[in-house]
Amino acid sequence: RGRSVSRRGGKAWLFRMLRFWKPGAAMKIRPFENKDLDRCQEMTRSQDDYGEYARIPNYHFLVAEDESDRVAGFGAAHFWQWNRSSWIVDIYVDPAYRGKGYGQALIRALSAAMKERGARVLFERVPVNHPALAFYTRLGFTICGMNTKFFDAPVPERSTALTLSLDL
Repeated sequence: RGRSVSRRGGKAWLFRMLRFWKPGAAMKIRPFENKDLDRCQEMTRSQDDYGEYARIPNYHFLVAEDESDRVAGFGAAHFWQWNRSSWIVDIYVDPAYRGKGYGQALIRALSAAMKERGARVLFERVPVNHPALAFYTRLGFTICGMNTKFFDAPVPERSTALTLSLDL
């Protein structure tokens, strides 16, 4: 009816979707606390100091909890004031919780936090042919760049990163 081919594209669709999408009543998104460090390291099998995100100015670090207050995932974004942009620094959802809306809820909360800080856009980098590409495009992100040498990998298809953006 005279509408564009992609009715799902653009920020209007995303914000309409997020306004009506409600995470499960048991799901909770909250700021990272020091007590979450062990669980974040356990999920990622890493000794990274994720608490560092919470200590850096202009970072926003969140965790998603299930109904038993167990951390199911986390996400962090950084706001760059000089050009009013923001980048997803890290996002991870425990495999046992994937496909249940935790990732969407984290992206939704990070987007809102970055917009509140004054960001006009949210960026993310993903490998080519990675499942995350489909996840982000479903949320309204679009491809806005490519770097063929971003990842240290022996073959080009594994070294290429796509930059995705979401207008806030």
